[in-house]
Amino acid sequence: MAEDSGNTKKTKDWLGRDVEEHFGDNGEPTGKTRFTKDWLGRPVQEHIDPAGKKIAETRKGTDAFGRDRAVHVNDKGEPIGFSRNEKDWLGRPVQRHVTNSGKPVGESGSGKPAFGYAPT
Repeated sequence: MAEDSGNTKKTKDWLGRDVEEHFGDNGEPTGKTRFTKDWLGRPVQEHIDPAGKKIAETRKGTDAFGRDRAVHVNDKGEPIGFSRNEKDWLGRPVQRHVTNSGKPVGESGSGKPAFGYAPT
């Protein structure tokens, strides 16, 4: 059974691999994320546009200090950004996203309200 989360629907492909289908605010498909492995067996997320073309991928990597991070590369294999798992000021897990030059571009978290209720 598929799980809906915002504008993402989790499903499986015909081989039984996990796939996330992404949709815009009007319900139109905007792309997919396929969870697969590279030729060495390491986990890779492939990002696919609505036409079915692979446009980017995310691989596990480390920074200069050896800390884990996700490396985002374009369809030519060039690094375009990074993500790191951290904690917000309440200790909840968040992912911080930065460009290849280190400029912060976003943050994603659990989506749960801070004190058990939605902000007004």
